[in-house]
Amino acid sequence: MNRKPAKQKSSDEAQKILFSVLLIAAAVGLFLISDAGRSLLAGTFGKAAVRATASFSPAATASAQPEETEVPWPLPEDIIAWSQENGGDGQYVLVKKNTYACEYEISRDDLPDAYIIFKLKDGRVYSFELVWIVALEPTPRPENSDGTERLFYLQDKDVYERDCAWLEEASLAMADALDAGDSLMQAELWELFSISQRTLDDLEKRAAINGDFACTVFVKQDQDGDALHVVFERKK
Repeated sequence: MNRKPAKQKSSDEAQKILFSVLLIAAAVGLFLISDAGRSLLAGTFGKAAVRATASFSPAATASAQPEETEVPWPLPEDIIAWSQENGGDGQYVLVKKNTYACEYEISRDDLPDAYIIFKLKDGRVYSFELVWIVALEPTPRPENSDGTERLFYLQDKDVYERDCAWLEEASLAMADALDAGDSLMQAELWELFSISQRTLDDLEKRAAINGDFACTVFVKQDQDGDALHVVFERKK
């Protein structure tokens, strides 16, 4: 029996199927390179790639964390300049200096001299000690005192008030300059300094801490009389 016609028929059908497959593949290829096809691919595989990158990239997560920068401690000149501009006016004269500390005498118009001692680390200030000769409050004159006595009293009272105001303003200005990173508000610095008022009343040593700063206040006998020592120290 002759089977060639059947084989020829099968071959024709196979060619038709192959041609259909090629047509379909060509159509799919043309679609994929079209705008619609590219959008489809981007939506399907692009999102998966993004999710994979976000889920398995610890380096990217770590780099997103902000780096902390340490605020440098101020120089003695920085604190002096800030103090002079904010109530602690006077002429600051260097009298002693070594690797770990330096001391300045502060000459003030019509007021007794004061002193400031800076403790240093690598040339920068982490602590200061303001030494202030305790001002004596003038005794009120009798109401029946003459004009001259009353004038002297008012002059002494003016000096006393200006001296006390200088101590407060200079201490807060220097503490503010020491707090270069502004970690404490002005009210918090004042709260630290306020213990000096009570120490002046009873001469008892006091200390207070707020955040990274500590304030210690005490009275010590000096060659010029009682001296109030106000120490601001940066703990970290």
